[in-house]
Amino acid sequence: MQKLKEAAAVISAEPAALQLRYLQILPEIAAEKNSTILFPIPIELFNIFTKLTESKKGE
Repeated sequence: MQKLKEAAAVISAEPAALQLRYLQILPEIAAEKNSTILFPIPIELFNIFTKLTESKKGE
């Protein structure tokens, strides 16, 4: 239980730690079986492409 508390403290202090751990474990998951891994992409990332497309239409 102590290790879990320590891990929670690290993750709460450094939010990127959870993302890094996620990326670390992906190869382990994929190595177990022939797997396809889907990465969730925040929809906000697509706003950049939408704005670029709209600005090119206005030229």
